[in-house]
Amino acid sequence: MAAISPTDGYQLRLHGFLKQYHPYMFTEEQKQSTIDFIVLRATEAAKAYKSAWDNGIDPVECEWEANEALHVGFEFSPITYLTEICRNVTGYEMTVDEACGIYDNPQVKEIISRYGTDIEGDDQEYLCVEELTPFFKKYEGITDKEERYLDDLLSW
Repeated sequence: MAAISPTDGYQLRLHGFLKQYHPYMFTEEQKQSTIDFIVLRATEAAKAYKSAWDNGIDPVECEWEANEALHVGFEFSPITYLTEICRNVTGYEMTVDEACGIYDNPQVKEIISRYGTDIEGDDQEYLCVEELTPFFKKYEGITDKEERYLDDLLSW
């Protein structure tokens, strides 16, 4: 029987998280680099836990430190963001695969990159939504729901 690595649990946790919120990382072209990344991050998480433990931190805080190391840089999910915009603008519940298809568009990546990962709730969010809206028209006819959503953003 093979020994279980201390990082196995972290690898599984990060793999599941990335599959759900960053599935574009699992294309055939990126598969190996994603696996390498998961192993590296899991190792960093295990080191963060051990360092916290060695400094006398309680296990709950040690786990928090490990989770921080595991998920750093993944606070924003473009797939979730696109799914939410589609739902709010058209009423259509987009699948993850559909959101990945939209995210594959270089124009969409450029728009999201330009506004940054802190766009949710930002006063510029309505501009981002306005620029992304044309990419959702194929899912359902845009109704006055789009106007209500943009008005809600502007009223913050």
